[in-house]
Amino acid sequence: MTLSTTPLPTIAPSLTITPSPTITQTRTPVILPPLEITFDGVYSLSLDFRQAVRDVLDANQSLLPDSRLTVSAYRNITGWAKITLVPTSFVETAWANVESISPVEIIARQTRDQWVGYLVGSPDFETIMGDIPRSFIDYISPLPSLEGEYLFPWQNGQNWWAIQGWHDGNALDFQPGIGARYAVLAAQSGRMREICSDGYQSLIEIQHADERQTYYLHITLSLSVRRQLLDHAVRRGQYLGELIGQSYFRTPCGQGSSRHLHFAVSDRAMIIERFPLEGIAASASCCANPPVYRSTNLRVDLAS
Repeated sequence: MTLSTTPLPTIAPSLTITPSPTITQTRTPVILPPLEITFDGVYSLSLDFRQAVRDVLDANQSLLPDSRLTVSAYRNITGWAKITLVPTSFVETAWANVESISPVEIIARQTRDQWVGYLVGSPDFETIMGDIPRSFIDYISPLPSLEGEYLFPWQNGQNWWAIQGWHDGNALDFQPGIGARYAVLAAQSGRMREICSDGYQSLIEIQHADERQTYYLHITLSLSVRRQLLDHAVRRGQYLGELIGQSYFRTPCGQGSSRHLHFAVSDRAMIIERFPLEGIAASASCCANPPVYRSTNLRVDLAS
């Protein structure tokens, strides 16, 4: 008799799955330092605007270049105002490295008896940009094309001395030669804005179509230019104003011991009238035989 054996079924061991631990990422909140706003250090801003400025800066602090800001320029028309602030460190260091300033610009709009501020570049600003009168500020038009080469920022046929090379960042100092006048002209076409204005002198920035900027300090801005051309396009040769009148001066926008133009640029490799700025800086001299540079810049005045 044959015994039949039926094999027992194989039972596979059960698979035990241990759940992976849940990893919770905790984001550390970014704590911004409290804002310090100086309202009277350069331009004394009216009390009517101070709360509006505080409110808009508090709401947009993550967009600001610094937590310490000083009101440095102001202008207005009926129902609108522009308030400019700069990091307080630039005021404390006598405006060194002006080419690295990122101005904070606030547009204030009057609604009934209240002013409301909008930070330029913020999402809220986009909602009112089309309402701003273009005669006041033109944020819409593109930068004008360059008009040939950069020219010295003084009048055709005049000789000015290069009295100081690179200093305080990308800046050179020029002084009118004997018999030269004190008018300052735009070195190239662009869009102009005022960074500092203390009632005695101004710091002007012109933004150019080649993504460069030029800066003009120690000038008293022409009233017609202030009213018609700030925050608008300017031509090469546009008359901006006169060098500040005092030989020795010390005001919130800067200081000097002679009547001169503090001319700064965003790019040291720039060439003006076929002269590399690097070469001008290397040859500049305050005392013995300063080099002389003659301009071919034709002055452009606003129509009366």
